[in-house]
Amino acid sequence: MDLRKHRAANAFFILVAAFMIMPFLMPLLSDCRSGPDLITGGRGRRELMLFYGQLELGMERQCVLRMWQSSGSEHAWAEFVPSDGVVWSIRTPYQIAARNWLLYIQFREDKICGLHIRERNGIGMIPSMAPRDVVNDRAQPLTYALLDQKSSDAH
Repeated sequence: MDLRKHRAANAFFILVAAFMIMPFLMPLLSDCRSGPDLITGGRGRRELMLFYGQLELGMERQCVLRMWQSSGSEHAWAEFVPSDGVVWSIRTPYQIAARNWLLYIQFREDKICGLHIRERNGIGMIPSMAPRDVVNDRAQPLTYALLDQKSSDAH
């Protein structure tokens, strides 16, 4: 068998194998939280951006929490992670290559002083489609140490 026929046979075998595996793989992907958004992150990003659009500098910590809680099932694809820290986060479902987005909400004296959107693979990774950071003069630069810092004014 010459090389061309051998390559064609291999390509055909791979194609048939892929079609045989897909019916088993798709239910697994649709059952996980990311589902079809495993690559694009569309729904989670839309929800994150809708919530981001409601936030304003100076908004109180408890107001942010109430806004999220009152939104109910609207935010089924994004996960809110409040804490007693200086920074809260909202993250979209995990995606291939850690391309999911995180919204960091920075507080100072229980009021929002910064909004930052980053990719999961690092706080220095700003998604190209994300809006610019919104900060006031009370915000500190976003660092890993800041993410771990506890708030002295948390309740």
